[in-house]
Amino acid sequence: MRQRALVSTGGIGCVAIVASLLWVPSAARAAVCQATQICPAANASCTISGTFDVQDGCTLDFGTRPVTLSGTLRSELPSKSFTVLAPSLTIDRGVMKATGGVGQNGGTIAVAVTGMFQMLGSSALVSVNVATATAPSTSARAPSTSRTAW
Repeated sequence: MRQRALVSTGGIGCVAIVASLLWVPSAARAAVCQATQICPAANASCTISGTFDVQDGCTLDFGTRPVTLSGTLRSELPSKSFTVLAPSLTIDRGVMKATGGVGQNGGTIAVAVTGMFQMLGSSALVSVNVATATAPSTSARAPSTSRTAW
């Protein structure tokens, strides 16, 4: 009996050790600067469901592909800026951020679409913060815009 208990305990310990060796944290994803780093160019449309850090000054040009954002696009560093170009952009529970660090203004997010720019759901968010009198900005250029679920 005693030997069985030792084997059983050892088995659990071995399982725990093997499980801990198999779990490896994923490597940090590099910041993106091109739309094709998020969605392959061959896709007819682009749905962004993950979190992507965007390098400062980069333009994510999706060409003719309509974009739906249900994940997060955020500036890689505090107080930096990026641009999104697409035929249409729907932020469906997604988030775009260019916030600043402690005591810093946020950056700028510029969005230019030739069609509809929509924000759906109560958690859709475009965020830049203001820490001083010099304000960061968000801009959207679109023939029509809509916001639902205020």
